[in-house]
Amino acid sequence: MTKTCLMKSAFMLLIISLLSFSSKAQNSTVSGTVLAEDDGSPLIGVTVINKSTAKKTTTNASGKFTIAAEKGASLEFSYSSYATKIVVVGTNNVINIKLASLDKELE
Repeated sequence: MTKTCLMKSAFMLLIISLLSFSSKAQNSTVSGTVLAEDDGSPLIGVTVINKSTAKKTTTNASGKFTIAAEKGASLEFSYSSYATKIVVVGTNNVINIKLASLDKELE
């Protein structure tokens, strides 16, 4: 091999290594749905916070959310009049949860 071919090969190997390293450092995306525990209705406007990065989002009209989070990150789900729930991201990129109401019905 000529010196030029060897240098091109080394350069390409370096580029491929850098690209694979940068893709591993990126956050994966976690999505899911938040429902009311009592009746299964979607909860609109639930705040979802990635406690590792302080990034946050809210659920849409269908109770769905999407947020960047790595495996092991803690996601906090909070909503007025509902118990806050913390879920640790595992290998699954879909997290569907139900929040329990704090309201007590009058007896």
